[in-house]
Amino acid sequence: MKKTLITLMALAGVAMAGDITDGLAAVWTFDNGSTNYVSYTGVTSEVTTGITDAHKNVTGGIDNNGYISTCVSGTFIDFYNGFDNFNVMGDSFTLSFKVKGITADYRSMFSMKIAGMDEQLQFQTGNDGKTYLYGSGIQFDDSSVRTALRSETWNNIVLTGDGETLTLYINDVSVSVSYPPTAETKISNFQLGSTWGDGQRKVDADMDDLAIWNRVLDAEEIAALTSGRTALSIPEPTTATLSLLALAGLAARRRRK
Repeated sequence: MKKTLITLMALAGVAMAGDITDGLAAVWTFDNGSTNYVSYTGVTSEVTTGITDAHKNVTGGIDNNGYISTCVSGTFIDFYNGFDNFNVMGDSFTLSFKVKGITADYRSMFSMKIAGMDEQLQFQTGNDGKTYLYGSGIQFDDSSVRTALRSETWNNIVLTGDGETLTLYINDVSVSVSYPPTAETKISNFQLGSTWGDGQRKVDADMDDLAIWNRVLDAEEIAALTSGRTALSIPEPTTATLSLLALAGLAARRRRK
């Protein structure tokens, strides 16, 4: 009986771990001030980031392993010249990162371009108490979202697109809009800290753990990210986990009887 329980618990552990890295194209942890990314697609080409030593913090951030900051006058952070090699398509993607401490409104925390679409997406707060993803129509009316982004507590940002709907999650709040890019569209450029392609609307903020997937994460995985986990963290227990644990408990009760 003991061996059976151990086996069930081991299986539960496997289920609990899941694999949030399925479809993960790349992740930048910024640990120890590194600008290197971890590739899950076999792509190893350089992605120019524009990150300078002034942006790097070797401690602090998520798990106190380091983060980057755009709180340097006149700077912003590009991810270009190689970003499109990940082949992440606009009709099936998830993007996530952490941000805190923005110091002004109408400043772009991130901006991105999807090939073949006219408008870029720009994530900004407004001085009207709202938060926007310009270029998409996404608008958060809850002023507590803006307040959270301006605080010194890390906020979890997740953006998904499935070819029909674009959804932005800020912590445990989400807004969706109709969003129909074709299968040929590709996420070609990404930028932290300003409007894409220039230094306009530069934001002062701290950022950490940038990751992008070539699929839309499920509700459980998104909940894990919005609860403070990262792309390389173990997700919350899955339904399979709970079923196995329940089976182990039932076996134990039967054994006692």
